[in-house]
Amino acid sequence: MRFAHTLPRAEFVGSKSATLVRLCGGKRVLHLGFVAEGFLEDQLQRQKWLHAEIAQVASKLVGVDISEQGVRRAGQLGFADCYVGDVEQLSRVPFPRLDYDVILAPDIIEHLANPGLFLNELSKVTTENSLVVVSTPNALSIKTLFFPLARTEAVHPDHNFYYSPTTLTTLLRKYGFRVTDIGLYSGIWVRNKQNSHSFGELIAKSLFTGLDAVLRYSVVPLFPYFSEGMVVQAKKQGQAPTQEGSL
Repeated sequence: MRFAHTLPRAEFVGSKSATLVRLCGGKRVLHLGFVAEGFLEDQLQRQKWLHAEIAQVASKLVGVDISEQGVRRAGQLGFADCYVGDVEQLSRVPFPRLDYDVILAPDIIEHLANPGLFLNELSKVTTENSLVVVSTPNALSIKTLFFPLARTEAVHPDHNFYYSPTTLTTLLRKYGFRVTDIGLYSGIWVRNKQNSHSFGELIAKSLFTGLDAVLRYSVVPLFPYFSEGMVVQAKKQGQAPTQEGSL
């Protein structure tokens, strides 16, 4: 049994959102987990809501999310093709069954209780023409080296898993998907002033922001697998590779 795995060639793509939007340009898109629960209003205020950005470039956009409140809010904003549903029971959700060019699952697989069940359900609605795009934080991120020094783990409170390029590729393969491309992205952490409760905490967070910027523009572009996250493209196994989804 071999424990050392050679990492495949991957491109540093810089911005996650810009990459996802570009992949959806002119395409029929199914956007899973589109609400961005907990961040929606902030993203709307900053005009950074991914679903709205994709709507500007996609030829057709359908959204599915488990949040009833979020789907209702999307309807109020004028997004009609939005449906309430659990992606782990995707085949039961009454969204339009189209031949989607892109099925987008951004930053949801790490939240799921049963990612294998999700991928099994995803396979049922994926056609031979569909490009599946999954983004998720990268377990190899250089940022994970620093927090333990302060006896801290920085992680979303709803995350259940970390994925590396190898483990995510393995999981996708087990459920009938073949990875065709891996892009790696990193942003710069921006502190929320409202969450800084003391002067010392404010200084510490400001120093971390500076360190984050240095890493983003020096180490990470040279060694992309230290990046914050991954954008993984996949097709059903047995399908011929295409150039459409190339990063």
